[in-house]
Amino acid sequence: MKAAVLAFLAVSLVCQISQIDAFVCLTRALLGSIAVYIIITLVIKIVNALLFNAIINKQLEEHIKKQNGDKN
Repeated sequence: MKAAVLAFLAVSLVCQISQIDAFVCLTRALLGSIAVYIIITLVIKIVNALLFNAIINKQLEEHIKKQNGDKN
């Protein structure tokens, strides 16, 4: 969320410095911040899924090793 706000402020600052119309500046800043928010949300979900799968695989391997060790 912070990154989206920073993206909004950065784009609006660049637009103001470039002396672009206020409505165009607002539109670009909003679209930029929405894009950053969506991208960051997707990246966080992907990272969480990868970590979750890694934890499950590690626990599954440990469980299999315990079962194989008990049989011997």
